[in-house]
Amino acid sequence: RMSDPATPPRATGSCLCGAISYRVDGPLRDVTVCHCSVCRRLHGAAAAYAACAREHLTVVDPDGNLVAGAR
Repeated sequence: RMSDPATPPRATGSCLCGAISYRVDGPLRDVTVCHCSVCRRLHGAAAAYAACAREHLTVVDPDGNLVAGAR
């Protein structure tokens, strides 16, 4: 999906090393706070997440580093 460069994204971000980035060009859904043991172990505390509709998300992965479901 091509986004309009004249309209700033609603949100942007990347993984810690910067190899994969994303932008959201539509509304974000409500923030969810997860207290499960996996999220607490991964983040050191409860973790907050937001979501968007798939059609508003653009993932940039120029080197093919993204692996779905990797653990």
